[in-house]
Amino acid sequence: MKFRVIQFCLMVLIGLLGVNSTWAQDIISVKATQTTPRTAAAYQFLFTTEQELAKDAEVDIVFPSYFILSQAVLADSRTINGGFLVTVKNDTVKVKRSGMGSVIPRGRTVDLLLASIINPREMASNYEFGILIRSANAPVMKKKFNSRIAELRAIGK
Repeated sequence: MKFRVIQFCLMVLIGLLGVNSTWAQDIISVKATQTTPRTAAAYQFLFTTEQELAKDAEVDIVFPSYFILSQAVLADSRTINGGFLVTVKNDTVKVKRSGMGSVIPRGRTVDLLLASIINPREMASNYEFGILIRSANAPVMKKKFNSRIAELRAIGK
């Protein structure tokens, strides 16, 4: 109950500050170039947005605490054009769009590839991830998901 009250207060505060956030609606898959423990891998997240993805939106990928994210400095996408600025804070890789790409319409399936994620010491069969989309124009929505990590044999396939 206390957690719910704190969560509600944080959501109200975010709304008052004018910063809205959206959890991605439908997660389709999580794939990695390597599923070997303690190995660097590129991770591909495929998801469908419930709201449009603004030119200056920030997409936050929340990883389980077992992953080492400190080396994640590169993001790419075949479906989201424009540049990206990548930062890491605790269990989250933050990917900020540069403002140079086009707006991605609501309901579009997009991909986001993050490089240099270090796999945990032991790989589990399932992990809980989160994708949070921050934009000044989007209403507040949330989505977390459990996913098996499939091996990504060739980027984009």
